[in-house]
Amino acid sequence: IDDSHLLSYILTDRCKQFDSRKEKELKALTERRQEVRTILSEAAVQSLEEQYFWISTDWLRLWADTILPP
Repeated sequence: IDDSHLLSYILTDRCKQFDSRKEKELKALTERRQEVRTILSEAAVQSLEEQYFWISTDWLRLWADTILPP
């Protein structure tokens, strides 16, 4: 195998690794976004007569913007 074939193989392998990591990251982001949407839709106060709790907007923003919850 000459150098050009070896370099081509290495580049192709790294591209495959990149694509695999990219796919995993995009899947994780999509799942996280869906989780955030679900939580936010369920977090709204339905009735002022029912008991509810306040969540700090700073904490909620941090939670929504990170992959791993705080």
